[in-house]
Amino acid sequence: MIPRSSMRRPARRATALLCLALGPGCSGADGADADRPGASTAQAAASAAGGVTARGASGQYDLGDYFLYGEVVNGLDVPIYDVELGITYLDSAGTTLATDEGGVVLARVEPRSTAPFVDTHYGAPEGIRRAAVTATKWATESRLEYRPVTILDDTAYLGVSGVVVTGRVRNDAGGPLSAVKLVASFRNRAGEVVGVFFDYPLIGAMQPGRTVDFTIETIDETIADAAVRVQGEGTLDK
Repeated sequence: MIPRSSMRRPARRATALLCLALGPGCSGADGADADRPGASTAQAAASAAGGVTARGASGQYDLGDYFLYGEVVNGLDVPIYDVELGITYLDSAGTTLATDEGGVVLARVEPRSTAPFVDTHYGAPEGIRRAAVTATKWATESRLEYRPVTILDDTAYLGVSGVVVTGRVRNDAGGPLSAVKLVASFRNRAGEVVGVFFDYPLIGAMQPGRTVDFTIETIDETIADAAVRVQGEGTLDK
């Protein structure tokens, strides 16, 4: 199966970004004030108290587009769903160069856990040096019953055309899972997310207790020294 990657093979790496994402305290609220130039430390602290934040971001140019990676942190004691992000791209002086909206690669973020995000800004202006990211919206309930899958093991190695991730995943959800999606995110030694890739390991439903081998090809050699984390989810069939 051809892997569905979040990015093209990068032409070069850019300087890592500092990305601060502070979310509001309720679903659907807008926390953009915390990231505006001149926002006070008190504003930022109040926004962070909402329990949904972001961290570990890095970015790069590739053939005129800009790729931003990071992860959302769910500091709540309940799962959250369909996280939406507001992104402001800034130059070294803090001037806004572009804005965008994005989302998390996984629909469900587990309590007290994280999930990666990636944003592709096509035709990006030159001079991007950092980004402010805000969790603008999320929900504590979902129409679809998303359930995590269990990653039994994973191994990353440098293949012919980039890093390859292999491993095994099991369905412990108690029922069949459809549209099972696996996400491999890579972090450098500074904790920055430097790549996010995903794939669907099987066609059809994954029966409860079933174990499946998976392979995710990144087509990216620059992340060979980064640590990988594999996460996954599917929708529970009723």
